[in-house]
Amino acid sequence: MILAITSLISAIAFANPQVVRAPIAGWKISELRPPQHLRLVPEITLVQTRLADGTRLVLLSKIDLTTIGYAIVETQSGAGTEIQTSARMLIHENQNLIVPGDLAQAIDFSSYNPLLIGNDALIFRGGTGVSSRYKPVAWFGPFFGDGHGLLAKEKLVDLTTQAQYGVSNSVTLGSYLALDPVAPNLSLKYTLIDNGAIMVTPSVYGLYGVSSQQFAGSMRILYSTRVNSKFVSHTIVSYAAVPDTLASQLRFASVLFRSQFITGMEYIRDNWDRVFFSPLFDATMGTVGFYAAYLWVWDVFNFSAGFQTQNVLNLSFDPKAAYTTNLAMYWRW
Repeated sequence: MILAITSLISAIAFANPQVVRAPIAGWKISELRPPQHLRLVPEITLVQTRLADGTRLVLLSKIDLTTIGYAIVETQSGAGTEIQTSARMLIHENQNLIVPGDLAQAIDFSSYNPLLIGNDALIFRGGTGVSSRYKPVAWFGPFFGDGHGLLAKEKLVDLTTQAQYGVSNSVTLGSYLALDPVAPNLSLKYTLIDNGAIMVTPSVYGLYGVSSQQFAGSMRILYSTRVNSKFVSHTIVSYAAVPDTLASQLRFASVLFRSQFITGMEYIRDNWDRVFFSPLFDATMGTVGFYAAYLWVWDVFNFSAGFQTQNVLNLSFDPKAAYTTNLAMYWRW
């Protein structure tokens, strides 16, 4: 059965859906400047306004309007149809040939755009009004745990477990709502490094059991690095301290507070859905397990489904020690 579930997730994950190419008009490439720069001018039938520096562009073939790459605006001069724009290449998609006359258009990141093919290099690390499709994952699910921090003033709410708020682009506060009535708790995530290819997010989590009058805490570091345009590697190291009395009183305490070493992969589909798969090494239980999940990503709503086991040798369904399924749904805006 486990093999069948794994095969199903793999089939869904890696059979990328067809991405519709929408015809566009806007800018066209007038000159290529090695090593990775382009000169753009408006199409002669259009009157263009200036683009803001840092605007991202999608490049399309003048022949069949397929996506051939992405660029970012650096400088502009002129006005109206005399505007000239200098842009730097971000991604050269599938090594397609880029020639003068190919088209370019400013990208709208506020909602789903069929011209945007899932690619880690296009992930947004700042700004407002950006669809959650184009951001680093902030919540992997109830068992894999926290992802990276939110952007400034961004909110995340999972009605069954937790809420998070981005105090700034570096600091995120959160709380597990399901535990608050019996165990008030707070989490803090801090984006230590984010250079586009590498993200490092340490976090701390504290909980106070009202009935037992005991404290529990954990420390966690999430290290993510781009393997290529489609794969991101995640490594999580955590250490937890929870009194036995508190663990026995709170069913979820042993799940939230575990000393773990997790290394796994994230796959970004063409439509920006995500797939996660990872072995699990549980230092507390001294076992080896496995985790796999599929995350459907929309502009605000996210939904994931998957399964995990803390012990691959225990062929039973037990959320603490053996195979179990998990679902998660949350809103991010």
